[in-house]
Amino acid sequence: MTDSRVTAADVEVSELGQRIRARCVECGDCWLWTGAVINGEVPAMRLPGSRKIHAVRRLILEARGIKPGPRCAIAKCDQKRCVRPAHAKAATRAEVQERCTRILAHQQRPSRNAKLSAHSRKRGKLTPEQVDEIRSTTTSQEELAKRWGVSQDTIWKARKRLTYRDYSGPMAAIARALA
Repeated sequence: MTDSRVTAADVEVSELGQRIRARCVECGDCWLWTGAVINGEVPAMRLPGSRKIHAVRRLILEARGIKPGPRCAIAKCDQKRCVRPAHAKAATRAEVQERCTRILAHQQRPSRNAKLSAHSRKRGKLTPEQVDEIRSTTTSQEELAKRWGVSQDTIWKARKRLTYRDYSGPMAAIARALA
């Protein structure tokens, strides 16, 4: 059984490849997109005869015979605007998130998160004592929300520890020491 996929080199010399390259600047091994972008970072273009705007890397993958489906089309080189066909890759959302975490690892430090939480608490509507009461009581969300003048969603998130996280426990101290 032979693979019917087109190589990246074939796409580079195709009509689509030439249209893409005309809107790029070469920087090392990458083709950096200078055309339109979606959401400030995703290279985008309109095909002749089409009113729809397409993400360029997704077009490249489809031209190579790769059906990305629900997956994201990313650049292997980590350049947001790189559209070189050889650098295009289909990735799951989890893979994209892992890459972002690796690239932005400094934003995952517990000490930084503790400072951000402390700042958010100053703006928050609930005090730490109220949050402790929310977590320890079985009173309904609706009743607690009415009592303190907040939404039921705020009560639910505090109970589930999605907001008002505690960065003073023993595990947080260990994480701070390792950071």
